[in-house]
Amino acid sequence: MPIWLKQVLEDHKLPLQLEQFMTEDVRLPIEDIVEEVLGLHPPAWSLVRDTTKTILRLAALGHAVVVGRGGNIVTARLPNVFHVRLVAPYLTRVHFEAEKYHLTDAEAAKLVRETRPGTTRLLEALFQRRNRRPNPIRCYAEYWAAWFLPLG
Repeated sequence: MPIWLKQVLEDHKLPLQLEQFMTEDVRLPIEDIVEEVLGLHPPAWSLVRDTTKTILRLAALGHAVVVGRGGNIVTARLPNVFHVRLVAPYLTRVHFEAEKYHLTDAEAAKLVRETRPGTTRLLEALFQRRNRRPNPIRCYAEYWAAWFLPLG
């Protein structure tokens, strides 16, 4: 479980089983409604609200690195926030996914191609924004991987 997700669930006293419903893609509305009615998870809007609150709390504490979940959008208006966009070259992402999930290069390439549009759809659905705005600094992640990968 990612550290940020564990923190959101702890902050809002939510069960660990909600991890499976907090994906990096938009879910089908009917699927979400049925699961909500069956009591499998709280309303999607409340999970977004809770995640946003946790991101803002951690950012306000300072010395936080927020990666994903629209963190750049959530923290856009906060003072003293430094935004960096880490971009790994395509082949680096493929090799990383292949190693992480024990996939062939072809399977990993498919996973990389499918994951990025899901993240874009998620940001558009949650924040009505595309993640295409230029960031102040764009770094190629292969040079920074030694710094960030050990953090999990």
